[in-house]
Amino acid sequence: MKLTKVRLVKLTRVQLSKLGYQEMKDSVTGANGLFVRSLGDGFYLSLGFVISNYYESKFTAAYYLSQSTRWSSWWNDIPVESYRRPGDFLEKEYFAPRF
Repeated sequence: MKLTKVRLVKLTRVQLSKLGYQEMKDSVTGANGLFVRSLGDGFYLSLGFVISNYYESKFTAAYYLSQSTRWSSWWNDIPVESYRRPGDFLEKEYFAPRF
């Protein structure tokens, strides 16, 4: 069954709401569903879904920590070195002993 933005949001909305996220009705960002959670002190954690172009029922999600609620936008408010994909932490080199 082909995954759509409407279906994905419907399947995740309740659980994300329980975690403190609010759905954002945004069609500009490129996200296939956008949820934002306020962390206080002017910071927001945005979670955007991206449905695969190659597999009809798969998706991924990306988090962004910023002083803006706009997903995937940051203007030097967060250090560049903190912008890392989860896969970076799964590489063998990351877990190698550091002597």
